[in-house]
Amino acid sequence: MSEEKVFGTCFRNDPEKPLVYGEVSLINPPRRRLRGEPLKEGIPVEPVIVGFCGTDHELMMMGKRGELGPKFPEGQSRLINGHEGVVWVPSQNRFAIVLIRGGDSIDPTRYTEDESYFEYGCDQADGLFCDRMYVHPDMLLAIPDGHVNDGRLDLSFAKKMVFPDPFACLLFQLERMEDLGSAHLFRRTARRLGCGEEEARAAAKEEIFERTVIFGLGTTGMFIGDIIRQAHPDARIVFVARSPEDSPKVQFALRQAGGVYVRSCHYRPEDLAA
Repeated sequence: MSEEKVFGTCFRNDPEKPLVYGEVSLINPPRRRLRGEPLKEGIPVEPVIVGFCGTDHELMMMGKRGELGPKFPEGQSRLINGHEGVVWVPSQNRFAIVLIRGGDSIDPTRYTEDESYFEYGCDQADGLFCDRMYVHPDMLLAIPDGHVNDGRLDLSFAKKMVFPDPFACLLFQLERMEDLGSAHLFRRTARRLGCGEEEARAAAKEEIFERTVIFGLGTTGMFIGDIIRQAHPDARIVFVARSPEDSPKVQFALRQAGGVYVRSCHYRPEDLAA
């Protein structure tokens, strides 16, 4: 396992300074992208643009509460954060998007009890908030054609690339909701419609979105509303957040994804539910 010193920003368990910048020792343990694939050491990359999202903020708050132990890489007492962005790969003379999650799993988005996963910058693997890091070579995704010209990465494209990770998470969530409908409701749907299993599963996948509530109107809340509307045009969507009804983001969400808005001015969950 190779090691080197770089400057970076990392989380640690500290009630006063859970997020610190300074010199840190990088680690490069062998990892696998998916179950059944060989273990490989990472190759060095240099982060170009990185986002700081709500997950990062929550990790920082976990550090203030001293709860980050399970998130640290093995043998370490810190986690370099940063899981959204683009890197430069010197050995390959190219830019790349980091595929964040991998591990000893058939599908790291749905790992089970006998499986494990790692997630760059979030869970047992150092992330992008440093001058240099190591990434599994098979988890460096190609930049689509047309966005690198004369060796320079298009800035507008680079800015968008801080969003693929939350967008991918929401695609996973959409799939899970569809799975719930088609796997758990199809028998009831088949009896009601008097149809076979295949037709019932397709219908149940739609019906699961007849009562859809999205809490929060941050980036992820807007993304999931838009994704659900595109995949299921007849979905009934309710957004719940604290912003005023005439807020630009509320108006944008309703215009983009449709549905209705409920402003949360309640301190008791039962009042909001009513």
